[in-house]
Amino acid sequence: MHSFADILILGKEHRRDPERATRELAARAAAASAVFRARIGHMTRVLALEAPIPGVESGSPLVQRLLIELGVPRDHIHLERSTYSTRAEAILAHKLAAGPMLVLTHGYHLDRATRIFAESGPARFSVHTPESFWKIANPRERALLSVGLPSPATITIEARQERIFGMLAALVRPLPRLVRENAETWAGWRLRGSGFQQGHRGG
Repeated sequence: MHSFADILILGKEHRRDPERATRELAARAAAASAVFRARIGHMTRVLALEAPIPGVESGSPLVQRLLIELGVPRDHIHLERSTYSTRAEAILAHKLAAGPMLVLTHGYHLDRATRIFAESGPARFSVHTPESFWKIANPRERALLSVGLPSPATITIEARQERIFGMLAALVRPLPRLVRENAETWAGWRLRGSGFQQGHRGG
């Protein structure tokens, strides 16, 4: 296994399907817990950056609770409540990175997340799915990894959504970088239905 300085758990939009979003975040937290435990001598932090939706347990506070329940020490969790999009997460994560970074997300989001992180900063990173770490997970973590696997119907829905995001990204690519990043952050805020004035706008 590679040695990572940070593990970043990417957020998951809660508005469309809160139960599924929570299961997927739990799977990502379980993978982070497994990697943290396996490489604890080389690990500094688990990062959770997503802003929560008002009135709903979501975003980085939810991830923090899941991590603590899985045994990750609170002082090894770096919590922010400021991002509303993958782009904003990537920008902030690159600024916070202490070294090589493991980024956790589900398979339907893998390609877009990899592209965005490659565009957004200099830190070394590697994007993986939670189930990639099945072999080092304990029974409790494996249970969460299993229930967090997207169904075929979910993959179809998310693939359609990813194609839309990909087309929108292609449309704004000719724009200046700051304009493009702010447009993606604004779109993420609209999707999540939260207060943009609290969000990370990028830079």
